[in-house]
Amino acid sequence: MQTAERKSLATEVEVEKARGLTIESLAESFATIELRGGLCRWFIQLRWGAVLGAVVTIIVAASLGVQLPLLWLFLTLAAIALYNFAFVYLTNPRRSRRADPHRCALMQATADLVTLTMLLHFSGSVENPFAFFFIFHMIISSVLLPIKWAWGLAALATVLFGGTVLAEHNGLLTHYHLSPFPNICQSSLFVVGTLVAFTLTIHVTVFMTSVIATRLRYREREVKELAKTLQQYAEELEEANERLEQLERMKSTHLRKMSHELRAPLNAAKSLINILKAGYKGELPPPALETLDRVSIRLDEMLAIVNSILTLSRVRDARLTQEREWVDFGRIVSEVVESLRANALAKNIELQVDLLRGVPHIWGVPEALREIASNLIDNAIRYTPKGGRVEVLLYPHEGDIIFQVSDTGIGIPPEDLPHIFEEFYRSRNAKEFAHEGTGLGLSIVKSAVEAHNGEIEVFSELGKGTTFTVTLPTRTQISGKEVAGESSIPSTKETVQP
Repeated sequence: MQTAERKSLATEVEVEKARGLTIESLAESFATIELRGGLCRWFIQLRWGAVLGAVVTIIVAASLGVQLPLLWLFLTLAAIALYNFAFVYLTNPRRSRRADPHRCALMQATADLVTLTMLLHFSGSVENPFAFFFIFHMIISSVLLPIKWAWGLAALATVLFGGTVLAEHNGLLTHYHLSPFPNICQSSLFVVGTLVAFTLTIHVTVFMTSVIATRLRYREREVKELAKTLQQYAEELEEANERLEQLERMKSTHLRKMSHELRAPLNAAKSLINILKAGYKGELPPPALETLDRVSIRLDEMLAIVNSILTLSRVRDARLTQEREWVDFGRIVSEVVESLRANALAKNIELQVDLLRGVPHIWGVPEALREIASNLIDNAIRYTPKGGRVEVLLYPHEGDIIFQVSDTGIGIPPEDLPHIFEEFYRSRNAKEFAHEGTGLGLSIVKSAVEAHNGEIEVFSELGKGTTFTVTLPTRTQISGKEVAGESSIPSTKETVQP
């Protein structure tokens, strides 16, 4: 796993190099964003807190009897306060756009290292446990500054602190002993060991922090590139969707024109056949009349296909049009049932209708919703043998309405179920049971359901019957607000006995 990660990181490095982005440039980019975001000013606030903390520490140490050169310590703190005021001026928002945030941060870090060395010199130097405060500066510089600058600051901290300790140990500088603590600055072994530990700690901190920061920068770059790519894909998909909608409109327009053009000559041909059958052009022999009857049947089938294509085109347009209204779907179902009641009675089919109370209106296209009800109920009656039963159910459910049509008909073979919503598709047993049919009814239903953001499910057992369940949402967005339809007709329940 580690080998794979190293290869992945190496690959990322190569990719970034190919883009002209080195580790240093990534660090600079990251630092620019963070430093311009207010971190330089945050460092100034931390420095005020550090000055206050140092003052409190000096006062507490002096009260405990620790001998300190208070004058030099307070002068050093005053120097920190002075250059902190200078950085307040440099990082002013009105000037921060012109000031280089990297150089500003580098100046602050350098000044802090120098004054921290001075504070340590006047408070015991190597004897002072606060010497490892240098580590905080190393961590911050490794995260926010270019890596070569972080290594430079690590070297500067080593030279400043190490040089001060060695100068005090050799008598070149005065050693301010923290009395009454033991004077361990005279021990060469302790001084060397402390400086070695200090140097290793500083440089290992810079190394580990820079490695972690570099990996995070690569991950950040990867996330940004991914977000940019996803945004581009989203824009491309939106454009593609617009083009598809435009093509769909063009297709629907073409289908409507073609259907209208076909319907006119078909109606004309049927009229001419009726004239011939009526004998206006003279009496025809029985074989000729039989032939004309067959031609008339074929023309009726063609007209049914043309009308279904027109209906399918209008329903698909309903998915794109914005001209909608609140529709009482319960009333539409009642009207469709009334129009098909005679078909059920003719086949001795028991027609059960159950429209529950409180069914809300739907924001949609009335014609498309009527096609859902008429096609499903008509199919149920058509493909149910004589003496069977058809049940129509409509009820509200969790903000939606459920429209369900069940029958005890011929059912649908399992191998045909995945294809029943395809255009011009009819299962083999459907063709054998009822010769008439265009194979477009369920395509129209599915298009109408999708046009209203609904769902349709089907459950069928061969020879036992079929159940279609349509779920239609009653809530919609209008002018940015979600609204729901009001309740429609009161509940009705009836059974038409054969």
